[in-house]
Amino acid sequence: RYCPSLFSKVERFPEREAHIVWLEPEGLDSDWVYPNGISSAFPPDVQLRLVRSMVGLEGATILKPAYDVEYDYVDPTCLRRTLEVSTVEGLFLAGQIIGTTGYEEAAALGLVAGANAALSCSRGPPLTVGR
Repeated sequence: RYCPSLFSKVERFPEREAHIVWLEPEGLDSDWVYPNGISSAFPPDVQLRLVRSMVGLEGATILKPAYDVEYDYVDPTCLRRTLEVSTVEGLFLAGQIIGTTGYEEAAALGLVAGANAALSCSRGPPLTVGR
């Protein structure tokens, strides 16, 4: 799932007066709660002010400050059907680096790329999967 930073949300949707935050339990045996929807690279003091500005979280503490993650990617149109980079023989890619966001899709692409890397080394026929 796409989880943009709070800054990205405000920048992309400036007309909105609010952005949804989900309070997700960290586990069955934990009293930690993850405020999903406000990831950011703001300094810790700003993050604390932000969290405490929400109704019901006025007395909250932050156990681990948030951080932003930005991903580079390779344009998937430069890949062969085997997931080999068309300009770099022997380089096979899968997952987030080619823009995949789903776990299942990334895993399936990893299997195809890995199989084709092995087949390439053994001079076997490539594995391609149709739509």
